[in-house]
Amino acid sequence: MRKVFVLMLGGLAIVALETEAAAQVSLDLVMEPPTCKTPPAKRPKLHAERGSESKGAIETGWYSPLVADFNGDGWCDFAWAVPYPMNSKMESYFLDEIMTLGGPKRWRPPLKETGATLFGSDFRVSPDQNVDLTEVTMIYPKSGGAPYVLGIGPDGLEYVALGCREYVSVHRWDNEVDAFKKVDDVTRDAVITFYYSTVGQRCDRSKK
Repeated sequence: MRKVFVLMLGGLAIVALETEAAAQVSLDLVMEPPTCKTPPAKRPKLHAERGSESKGAIETGWYSPLVADFNGDGWCDFAWAVPYPMNSKMESYFLDEIMTLGGPKRWRPPLKETGATLFGSDFRVSPDQNVDLTEVTMIYPKSGGAPYVLGIGPDGLEYVALGCREYVSVHRWDNEVDAFKKVDDVTRDAVITFYYSTVGQRCDRSKK
């Protein structure tokens, strides 16, 4: 059995999980994002914003912009939150077609810096195609670094009660893969526990 403890210290939630094996992880987490630096170079136009269909999706708010330091290097990154394609008529994109990473001299696509590739890997662990960021929430380590990202679609939330979903997945930027990667189960539980103990509201599971 896994026990979950939440300690509130001066507005900061310290989440500790204890397993049968007495393993324990403590995360000092905050909801407030740190300030990131704006890259001096002009942001390149991404594939997801080219073409007449993309233009219409952006104008109507179907695609929404996200500015955050996804990889935790202190520079602002940019992504288009594009809904997961539920049918063949909806646009489908790879991660480097919806996201670009900021830096001190230039912007760059993900999956390029280390020559990494996701081919042959489990896309459920490190998603590369149809990455849905429309319902994500980011939680930040007080010590700095990449944020924990809850709810990367299409399976980031799950119906646990009638008409009510909860976050079930947590990713964090992995520099080796140069993309989002699912965290281990203990860390995931700690991050989700923090979220629902501070700002989120659990579903009423009696309404199944």
